[in-house]
Amino acid sequence: MSDTVTLREIFDEDLEDVYCFLSETFNPDLGGWFNPGVTLDEWRLAYNRSWMPEKPNNGFMLLVNNTIVGVLCALYAQRQTQEGIRNVCNTSTWFVLDAYRSHSLKLMIAILGQKGFFFTSLSASPEVYELHRHLKFRSYVTTLVAIPNLPKLNYFSKKLEILADPESISRYLDSHIKQISVDHMDIPTVQQIVFRTFNETLLVIFDIRTVRGVRATNILYLSNPEMFYQNQNEICSYFLLHNYTLFTRIHRCSMSKVPAFSLEIKRNIALFYQGDFAGLSFPEFIYSEHMFFCR
Repeated sequence: MSDTVTLREIFDEDLEDVYCFLSETFNPDLGGWFNPGVTLDEWRLAYNRSWMPEKPNNGFMLLVNNTIVGVLCALYAQRQTQEGIRNVCNTSTWFVLDAYRSHSLKLMIAILGQKGFFFTSLSASPEVYELHRHLKFRSYVTTLVAIPNLPKLNYFSKKLEILADPESISRYLDSHIKQISVDHMDIPTVQQIVFRTFNETLLVIFDIRTVRGVRATNILYLSNPEMFYQNQNEICSYFLLHNYTLFTRIHRCSMSKVPAFSLEIKRNIALFYQGDFAGLSFPEFIYSEHMFFCR
């Protein structure tokens, strides 16, 4: 007689058990996604963000005899847009033990069965691209780009005011962008900075990564992509001098235009979404696992 597989929600009290399951069993060769370098504290911090009052769960899990055999984790956010409040469910780690992989779809069907959400999947492995499309996700294909951080040679260019402390950052942002900034404060690995001219403001949310031994500024969010493009020489020079990074890594989808001399690092990255996302800028990596886990 085969074991009975049951499905239920992942609640806050289950997070440690889910973390231990993934730490002990996750095999990237079988598909799914999990960064084994993530600590339990980092894991809890991600799922305990106050991005959505009264979140429904942290995703769903499969159990056999009260033992976890598969999970699909989710991060929830409530976003204010010009069209009103939008609820976003970002699906994250999806992993099922090989013996129970025939039950994998139950997890995604349970997630998508929740009403009133716009769904995103921003770290799917290529092994599940077609499965997402089968589930009526639409895809946005992007490229990861590296911009060389070169010293600024033209000292007569337009001067940017640079604000790095939280009080100054908050003072110059409109209400919508200010909320994004507040929601992403106090994440240990993430930094924020504001660049200002006399008539424009740009919030940049980023982290610092070492890729193949080279330090890079990894941009997670730009509030004003065109301003970044127009001032990228000064901004990337700042990253060189203050972050000691040789490159700025950013997805093509986050920019208005690609600066000259940029290098393509990785092509054909599919980002998936489902639902009516009117008022939301898609794709965005804020309010997702990219803020915590994707390194």
